[in-house]
Amino acid sequence: MEYILLIWLGGSVLLQLIYVMASLIPNKKNNPKNSGRLHHFTVMIPAYKEDSVILESALYALSANYPKNHFNVMVLADQLKRETLDKLSLLPIQLVEVQFEKSTKVKALKKGMEQIGSKTEAIVILDADNLMDDHFLKEANQALQSGSTVIQGQRIAKSESNGLAILDAASEAINNNILCKGANKLGLSARLAGSGMVFKKEVFQEALFEMDTISGFDKTLEMKLTAKGHFLHYLPQAKVLDEKVSQGKAYSRQRGRWLAAQYQHAAGYFKSAFQGLVQGKVDHFQKWLQLLFPPRLLSPFFLMLGLGLSYLGVFHFNTVWAVFFLCNLLVFLLALPLSFWNVNFIKSLLNIPATIAQTLVALTLIPKATKEFIHTPHQLSPVPVKVKKQ
Repeated sequence: MEYILLIWLGGSVLLQLIYVMASLIPNKKNNPKNSGRLHHFTVMIPAYKEDSVILESALYALSANYPKNHFNVMVLADQLKRETLDKLSLLPIQLVEVQFEKSTKVKALKKGMEQIGSKTEAIVILDADNLMDDHFLKEANQALQSGSTVIQGQRIAKSESNGLAILDAASEAINNNILCKGANKLGLSARLAGSGMVFKKEVFQEALFEMDTISGFDKTLEMKLTAKGHFLHYLPQAKVLDEKVSQGKAYSRQRGRWLAAQYQHAAGYFKSAFQGLVQGKVDHFQKWLQLLFPPRLLSPFFLMLGLGLSYLGVFHFNTVWAVFFLCNLLVFLLALPLSFWNVNFIKSLLNIPATIAQTLVALTLIPKATKEFIHTPHQLSPVPVKVKKQ
C-alpha cells in the first residue's frame, strides 16, 4: 500500500512541479498574425435553472467590444422560469428553450448547435454565471488568425465573498499556472475548464456529437480533441469572470461532480491513452495522467498522513514522504500568483481544515454523480453590470 500511495501521490506532485517550473519560463516575444479578418462567433450559454444569473451574463456577453454583426449570443434555456424567459426574449439574443427528461450540458449544446447559423465560424462556451470580458472576442479572434483551433481563456474570480471563495479562487489561479500556462510552455495542451472556451465550429461540432457525457464535459473534450491531434491553447488575455463557491454544501456537490468525472474518464480512457503513447501521441497521454491526480487540497493532507504513519512505524520511508510533502508545498508557493498574498488570503487559510472535510464528503458523492447531473446553483454577482448601449 505504501508503494502504491507513494507512486500515486509522489508522481502527481513531481509532474505538477515540472509544469509549474515550466510556467516560470519567460514568454518569448512574438508578433501574432493579424490578417484583419473578423471571425463570426456564436456565444453559447447553457442555463439550467440559472434564473438568478443568466440575465446578467447575457447582458455582459452582448456588451462585448467586437463588431455587433460578427457575433451573436445564444442562451440555452433549460427549466428557466417564465418570468426569466420573458425578460430574455426582450434582449437581442437567440433564445433556445430546451427540455429533457434528464438534463445535461452536452444535450443542451447539441440542441444549440442544430440551430447555429451558417455565418458562425467559431463557438464560445460560457457558463450561466460567467461574465465575459469586453475584449474576450477580440483576443480570441487574434488567436484564431494565428492558427489556434481550440482556446481556453483565463477564468478569474468574480468576487471573493468569504474564506472558502478565496480558496476556490486560489485553486483556479493555481490550475491556470500549472495545467494551462505550464503545460503550454512544455509544448503540451492546456486543460479545458468547461467555460471560457473557444472552438473552430467544425472542430467543436465533430467532438460534441460523439459525446453523451453526464458530467465532465470538459474532460471528455480534452481526451477526444487530443486524441485527434488538436492542440489546446491557453490564452490568458482572454478573461472570463467566474463565480467561486462560497458555501460548504455547494463546494462538496461541485467537487463530487468533478471528481466523479475525473476518475470515470481515467478508467474509460486507459486503453486510449496507452495506445496513443505507442503512436507518439504524448499530448493525449499526458492529459490522461492528469486525470490520475488526487484532489489538490487532499494531496498535502494525504502526504502529511503518510509522513505521520511513517514516524509511527506503520510506513517505512519517512524521508521520501517528507520530500514529497515539501515538493507539494513548493508547487503551491510557485503556482499561486503574488497578488493573492494579502491579509484576506492569509485569514482564508483558517478555512483549510473545513474545506478538507468538505472535499472528503465530495468523495462520497462520486457514485451518485456518475449516474446523474448534480447541479450547483449560482448567485447574482456583486460586480456591477457594465452594459454598453446596444
